Amino acid sequence: MPKALFGRCCDGVKRPSLTYIRELATRFATSLAATALRFVECTAEPCAVVYSEGDRIKWWAKNDSFGLWIERSEKLSSDTYAYDLGHRKRVDDRMQLTDGRAWCDESRADNVELHEHPMALPSLGAVMTLLWHPA
Repeated sequence: MPKALFGRCCDGVKRPSLTYIRELATRFATSLAATALRFVECTAEPCAVVYSEGDRIKWWAKNDSFGLWIERSEKLSSDTYAYDLGHRKRVDDRMQLTDGRAWCDESRADNVELHEHPMALPSLGAVMTLLWHPA
């Protein structure tokens, strides 16, 4: 995914989603994780990608525009859609408004309109989540 070429695919995306990232992964013949990481790196929109297994955050990455900090190895809050999906509850496959405090234990999370789009990765026992907030 050459940055110059991939970056053009990120220009003008005003409401990021894993749906779009899946389309890019197909177009570039790359894994979902690699594509999500590259998307977060290239988009101007404030985004982060979080990978969790079971109830724990294994890793995450954000771009400079994303205004929250997420602790690695923390337990997923039961107030997240990622938690629900990891516990085999039905979750809509789309970006949804979520509670910023469920992802970040900072007072500024109260002032962020955070959106979450999780996707189950059943063969890995994992969930990948895209987080986004309007600038």
